[in-house]
Amino acid sequence: LILHELAHSYKHHTLHKFLHNEVVGTDWGVFGSVKKPRDYFSQQQELEADSLASVWMEQTPYFHSGLLNYYRILQRLEQRKLLTLEDYWELKNSHIPPSKTRIAKYEANSNKIKQNDANLFVVSKTDFMGLKKQAKPLILDALLTNINKTNYDDCIERAFVFHIVEPENPLFTYYIMEAIRRKAYLDDIYWQQDFITYRYFDTLRVDNVRRKRPMGRHLLEFFDVNLLALNPTEGKDIKAHFYWNDAPRFTTYDEAYAYFFRLSQTQNCTECILSYALSYTIDIEKRDGYLNEYLLSPEAKYTLFAETLLAGNFSKNLLNKKLTLVTDFNAVIKEGNDFIRLDNAAADNLRNINYVLDSVRMNYPYRTIRMFSDIQAMDYLDFKKFTQLKKLFLLPHYVGNKNFSPHLLDPSFAELFLKYNVKEIEFIGINFLEYRKAEKTKEAYKYALKTSFYELANTTNTSQTLDFYLISINENILKTPTFIYSNRDISLNFKRNGFTQLAPRIKLEIDRKDGMMYQQT
Repeated sequence: LILHELAHSYKHHTLHKFLHNEVVGTDWGVFGSVKKPRDYFSQQQELEADSLASVWMEQTPYFHSGLLNYYRILQRLEQRKLLTLEDYWELKNSHIPPSKTRIAKYEANSNKIKQNDANLFVVSKTDFMGLKKQAKPLILDALLTNINKTNYDDCIERAFVFHIVEPENPLFTYYIMEAIRRKAYLDDIYWQQDFITYRYFDTLRVDNVRRKRPMGRHLLEFFDVNLLALNPTEGKDIKAHFYWNDAPRFTTYDEAYAYFFRLSQTQNCTECILSYALSYTIDIEKRDGYLNEYLLSPEAKYTLFAETLLAGNFSKNLLNKKLTLVTDFNAVIKEGNDFIRLDNAAADNLRNINYVLDSVRMNYPYRTIRMFSDIQAMDYLDFKKFTQLKKLFLLPHYVGNKNFSPHLLDPSFAELFLKYNVKEIEFIGINFLEYRKAEKTKEAYKYALKTSFYELANTTNTSQTLDFYLISINENILKTPTFIYSNRDISLNFKRNGFTQLAPRIKLEIDRKDGMMYQQT
C-alpha cells in the first residue's frame, strides 16, 4: 500500500489531479459544484502505480506475493459488495481497476518477478501481531461512529468476524450490540430482519437468465466464506464453529442482540449494559433499572449521561442556548472558471474574519459563535465528535425514525451537549466570492494569490456574492433533530464594499434560519 501511494507521487499523478481540479473548478462541500473535481486517479494511473510498486517491491526483503494477497483482499470485498446489489453483476468504477484486472496483470508478469525468500515478518512478528490487535477496535470504532447508510451493517459484520476468531473478547461483543442498537433505533423494522443476511442476494437462473433474489436464509444455516469476506488465515483461526455446528442461537437481529447481551454478562462488559439500557426507548422503567446497574460499575464511561437520563428529560436539563461553529469561511477569487482560495489561516486574514464574526456575535447573547479550527486546536477529541455530529443531517433521508434524539443515538453526542450546556449545536459554512475576468496570465494569478481578505472585502465596484449554509443539530423536543438551511449566490451591493456587508448579511441568514425553525414548533 505504501509503495503504491509513493508510486503515485513519483509518477506525478497528484500533480495531474491538481491541474485537473484547477481547470474544472472546486467542490464546495454542501453547496456542491457544477464542475466537480476528480478527487481520484484514473484506472490507468492506478495500474501504473501497481506496476511501479511491483518493481520496488522486488528491492525489499518482503515477500513479493504480498501484492497479490492485497489484490485478493480487494477481490473478496468486491464479491461481497456485489452480493448486496440486486441489479448489478459487476462493479463499475471509473477510477479503480477491477481486482481481476490487477490479479491478471500480476500473474502475467509473475515469471519475470524475482521472488525473495525472506521471512514473512521482516521487523518483528510480535510487533506486527500487536499492531494488528490494536487496529481491530479502531476499525470498529471508525465504522460505528462515522455515520453513513451502511457503516452500522459493516461494523456488525466486521465485529462478528473478529468475534468468531476471538469469542471471549468483550470488545467485539460490545460493537456487535451497539451497532445493532443504533441501526434499529433509526428504524425499528431492523429488529426483525435476518442477522447480516437481510441485505444480501442469491443468484439463480430463470429461463436461462440470471436473476437475483433476497437471500432467504439466516447466517447460521451454513458457513459462507464469501458472505463474511474471510481471508484464508481468518478461516483457519475461527474458534466459534459452534455457531454452525449446534442449533442456531439466533436468526434475527432482535434475537442476536439478546444473545450477545447474555454473553456480555459473562464477559463483564460494562458498556454493553448501557447499550442494553438504551435499547428500551418505550419502557423507561426497565431502561432506568439497567442504567442504575451500569452506574454501579467503576468502569462506566458515560456516567454523567446516565445520571442525566435518570434525572428526567435530557433536554430539560440543558440551557436554552446555541453553540455555533463556523466550519468554513472561504474567501475566494473566481477568475473565469478558476477558483483561487485565499489563505484564511494567515494571521491577518484570520484576524479580519474574526472581526466580521465579532460583529455577528454581539447580536446573539444566547449564541456562542466559535471558529471550528479553534476547537480543533484546543480539543481534538471534541473536534472529532463534532465532525461526526454534523453528519447527522444526512440521516433523515434514509431512516424510519425521523424524530430520533442525537443523545440516544450516540452517548458521545450527549456528552457534547452536556459539556457545552446547550440545546442546539450549529455548523455554519460561508463562501465569500469575488468575480474577475479570466486573464490566464502568471501575473494575474500571483496578484490574486497575494490578495488579503481585507483587500478582497474592502473593494467597491466589483461583483461579489455570498454562499451560506447552516446545519442545526438540536435536543429541543419540540423541533426536528436536524435542520439545514442554505442560500447560494447572494449578491452583495456593487457600490458598497463587501467588508461592511458581510456581518449584516450573515446575521440576516441566521435570523431566517431561526424563523424557519421557529415555524416548526
